Amino acid sequence: KMIIALNMFYMSILIYIKKYNIIYNITNRKNIINNMGPLNMDILSIIYGSLLGDGYGEKRKGGKGTRITIQQEYCNSDYLYYLHNLFANLGYCNTNLPTIKMRLGKKGKIRQYLKFNTWTYESFNFIFYEWYIKNTKGSGYIKVIPKSLELYLTPLALATNTPPYKGGVLVVFTPVKGKSYLNYRWWM
Repeated sequence: KMIIALNMFYMSILIYIKKYNIIYNITNRKNIINNMGPLNMDILSIIYGSLLGDGYGEKRKGGKGTRITIQQEYCNSDYLYYLHNLFANLGYCNTNLPTIKMRLGKKGKIRQYLKFNTWTYESFNFIFYEWYIKNTKGSGYIKVIPKSLELYLTPLALATNTPPYKGGVLVVFTPVKGKSYLNYRWWM
């Protein structure tokens, strides 16, 4: 029975791919056919939620475009693979699966994480300018919480970071270069 269910699921995926003309092996940006038009509200919410956590934006191509990096700890790998699949099928990144990376955490603990980058788009520039300001004491940019956050603070945005709730208060931690974390609280 399980094999029949899996075969039916696989067949329905193939029908969906053919019906909606989804390219499932995109490794080069020139193969994209479905990336034109305004940004989807769900994608914006996911990007904003990711930027509240370990995600970050990066100016590229001589300042003409921005790419977004979406990053999660390994314990959230299923969620990151889901996001990658969503972004890849919408034409925002390649279809190569993210690989596990390691970094040294606090007290010498080895941390495993996964990340993927979107391709560089000029349509992401407004996101970058809302989240980053010029560093007046050095080079580069400093990450800030944008005033428009409430527009994109949807369940999809919050699902990105699995933030803790304590006593009716939503607590969100976001890393900032040069500081450990900024702590934001919303009373529910």
